[in-house]
Amino acid sequence: MGKLLMKSKDSTKSLNFLFAIAVGVIVANLYYAQPILANISDSLGIPINDIALITTLTQIGYAIGLFFLVPLLDVIENKRLIISMILLNALALFFISISEGFYKLIFMSLCVGISASSVQMIVPFGASMSCIKNTGATIGKIMSGLLFGIMLARPFSSFVSGVIKWQGVFFISAVLSLILAVVFLFAIPSRKPSHRLNYFQLIYSMLGLFKTISILRQRGFYHFLAFGAFCLFWIVTPLVLVEIFDFNNNEVALFALIGVIGALVAPLAGRFADSGKSDWATGIALLAVGISMFLSIFYIENRIVAFVWLAFCGIVLDFGVSLNLVIGQRIIYVLGNDIRARLNSLYMVMFFIGGAMGSYLGGYLYAHFGYQIAFFVGGMMGILGFLSFMWNLIKNKLK
Repeated sequence: MGKLLMKSKDSTKSLNFLFAIAVGVIVANLYYAQPILANISDSLGIPINDIALITTLTQIGYAIGLFFLVPLLDVIENKRLIISMILLNALALFFISISEGFYKLIFMSLCVGISASSVQMIVPFGASMSCIKNTGATIGKIMSGLLFGIMLARPFSSFVSGVIKWQGVFFISAVLSLILAVVFLFAIPSRKPSHRLNYFQLIYSMLGLFKTISILRQRGFYHFLAFGAFCLFWIVTPLVLVEIFDFNNNEVALFALIGVIGALVAPLAGRFADSGKSDWATGIALLAVGISMFLSIFYIENRIVAFVWLAFCGIVLDFGVSLNLVIGQRIIYVLGNDIRARLNSLYMVMFFIGGAMGSYLGGYLYAHFGYQIAFFVGGMMGILGFLSFMWNLIKNKLK
């Protein structure tokens, strides 16, 4: 019995490691184009304003996939669905790598975004492989891969495009996605949900879940604000480094790599949630978001000191966002195994909208009022999240 238990634990650890690599590889596809838009524009002779649609449609596709495809995990055999999505991702990436026309390029970018939503199928699928008492730790390990993928995507694409042109970025990613699909075919178990809803019933049921589950709305709102501040920071800070302190693209890529340190907290966040320390960890997370944004406001003349200071603020911010994200996921995942994918879909859509808002505000406020006002607004988002959390905490305890 002891040997069987040990073998089961080893198998779960191996699967968690595989899932972490998978979500990191797939989610990176959402961000590869951002630092190399100028390269793509010059190569294809397409104006930069038009080529920017690549990133916009990739994000729109991801949002479509989150809301309309991720819930299918509650009704369709999971292994088949996930592998199909990864194969679609590989195909779309391959066609981008050989695209020469504008419309084909943006259509395939939309497909990449839609199919990349498979990462939010893999996370709840991986959580279903663990027992309830270890759910948070499992989510934390898998989400650390996702956060690393987000952070490493931009420096990776900048480096590869400089060596083998921008097409090589998408071709390499297509090959990696194809390898993942093959590995998943042999490595992950099948899981058939018990639900028998048709597609329209499935989507309609999400409205009921959103209306009736208050903790989902609360956790979604906290991370709506936290992720909004995160996106605002990572839109504004590279502009500050380049335009105010005259850093080059390679130095900005190094800055992005430093931000990866904050993602290391994800596994720790899961253990906090499993041990019943979600409340105080959430408070620390949201305060870290607000305080790090306020600290970023300080003007420092020396470019090296400014680089180090903003890097420190970025690490603290990433720490807070990672901590809040994983704790939120753990809390909503244990609400029900049969509705886990739909809950995850709603949670992700809520804070994805926050990220879009933060990205827009960052660019707008920086252009019209400067970086200090932009960071102040980001700080207020974190503090609003903290105050909202404290209000709900006190209200729930008084019931």
